[in-house]
Amino acid sequence: MKTLLTMDDPGPGVCGSEVYAVKLAQALAGAGLPVDLLVDCLNNSLGPVAGKSKRPERPVEEVFRSLPGFVKPLGRSREQVTVVHRASLPDYRVINVHGTGQQAFLAVASGRPTVVTVHGYDRRRLDHPVLRSQATLVAVGREQATELERDGFRVRAIIPPGVDLTRFCPGPADESALDIPPGAKVILHVGQLIPRKNVKLLLRAARRVRRSVELVVVVIGDGPLLPALRALAEQLEIGPQIRFVPHVPHDALVSYYRRADATVVPSLAESFSLVSLEAMSCGSPLIVSHAVGEIVREFSGIGVFDPRSESQLADAIVSVLDHEPDGVDPARLAEFDWTKVALRYAALFATLDG
Repeated sequence: MKTLLTMDDPGPGVCGSEVYAVKLAQALAGAGLPVDLLVDCLNNSLGPVAGKSKRPERPVEEVFRSLPGFVKPLGRSREQVTVVHRASLPDYRVINVHGTGQQAFLAVASGRPTVVTVHGYDRRRLDHPVLRSQATLVAVGREQATELERDGFRVRAIIPPGVDLTRFCPGPADESALDIPPGAKVILHVGQLIPRKNVKLLLRAARRVRRSVELVVVVIGDGPLLPALRALAEQLEIGPQIRFVPHVPHDALVSYYRRADATVVPSLAESFSLVSLEAMSCGSPLIVSHAVGEIVREFSGIGVFDPRSESQLADAIVSVLDHEPDGVDPARLAEFDWTKVALRYAALFATLDG
């Protein structure tokens, strides 16, 4: 059974949904399932896909429309997608779309069974008769599934992201490229620099913490808020303590996680948190906001704070720096291995084939 994976444009930097789609494709291929990954642009740092990684010269939407059977162009507006056109796609028995943008509509219109993995849930993007009636929905967390079902959607499965436990594991950090003073306490944040990630709160909390310890905050990621965050760091007079690192190859994150005295996820909303899984797998103590509910529910021994309170975050950081918590249960983390995630998808795909 050959499967096509595709995803929405992830925007600047590497986001969790992009990592999810690429790593899932790699794990499916590693499990022996033929899979192609069709994307507009692929971050090379995520590594090759064992099947075909298709990077078309044309946008993905045009590629879908060029497939046999698309006898009528589909408009960009979701309101225009009123008729499903069947396409002849003998090579692909199932299409898995990551995201709820235009590609989900085009995949359904291809006539192939379509699995839509919902990452950031936006009802306005998903609430259309075409998707309600013909897409098989996968949620990445229980809270997200509950929200979808409350809005009248049928969730076929809950499949969280995974982590490569052979790479993301405890061990010595390669500090030669990290540019961190010896002896400094390191607070790490990884993610797109967008409002939902709430990095401003982390910077304000860092100003409080640095009064008592030598602190370095490493912010890995890119996005529209980067200039404003640089300016805020200077305004708070903590510029020398903040390291903005826009681009880091995904596997190179391991050294940062291992060196971090704490990894902080201050998000205002998260469907899951792939960064949290990676950090815990590398042995980094974890501090998350209440909004990262899936991680709070699934794992014990992590710091938790109100995402609106810089004082709570500062206190949580100081607590972790003063008293390093016990690591998470390796057996619990093993449940999130990408191979197990891929096998759950393969089982779902098999129910739709034929």
